Amino acid sequence: MMKWRYTLLIAVFLITAILLTQLNMQSLPGLLAAAVVGGVLWVISLLLLVLAHTRGRSLRLGSKVALGVAWVLVALLTLETYASVTHYQARHKVALALEDIPFASVQLDTEGFLRLDGLIGQVSADSLRTRLQEPDQHLLVINSPGGSLEAAMQMARLVRDHDLIVLVAGECSSACMLVANASAYLSALPSARFGFHQGSIFGTNQSGIARFWAQGVTDQLIAALRAGGIPESILAVAMQTPPDHMYYVSAERLRRYGVVKQILY
Repeated sequence: MMKWRYTLLIAVFLITAILLTQLNMQSLPGLLAAAVVGGVLWVISLLLLVLAHTRGRSLRLGSKVALGVAWVLVALLTLETYASVTHYQARHKVALALEDIPFASVQLDTEGFLRLDGLIGQVSADSLRTRLQEPDQHLLVINSPGGSLEAAMQMARLVRDHDLIVLVAGECSSACMLVANASAYLSALPSARFGFHQGSIFGTNQSGIARFWAQGVTDQLIAALRAGGIPESILAVAMQTPPDHMYYVSAERLRRYGVVKQILY
């Protein structure tokens, strides 16, 4: 007769293996360690299930149900391990692509203002954090086609925390909008333009998991823009604009919506 304690033991094994796989898929050594531990637990649980199955005639209804649940958990672990390996491979390809992208750092211009001119990456957020340690920094001039959503969100928090004025001098598109919209004093030059589109990931990876990530990026981006007061009429078009295209909105139009507070002529 299969005891409930066997089912509980199997469940603990499988849940532990799944958690290990989830927590350690950020690096190859961690993933390999999780795979080894998960594999050992999987074999142990499988042996217990086979042993219980050989005594299937004496199982009560409750134990049969428990046996069925355990088999389902084994199948889920198999799928989880496969997904984690695929996930790591995709992350590795993205990481390689990021190494070749020249992200911009925040610099002091000739007038002493903070300036970001280029793609937003982790170096952008780190350099802004460093520059803000200097006294009397209140203005960030930006001209960016977008970049990393995570880095842009970090920069947006810095803009809010330091009550920065953001001036869009040229283009502010995609993730850059999070930085600009974080300022309570968003200003723009008359020729400035603001770009919106679906989110994407760097690189040329078009696998299923890459597309899944891109959808997640889109959801995060749109949610953040919506929370920042970007009108639904703009967001509706943005959600239909592919990642390799851009829907541009003028500074004057955003001023009418109250997003841009001032246009500097």
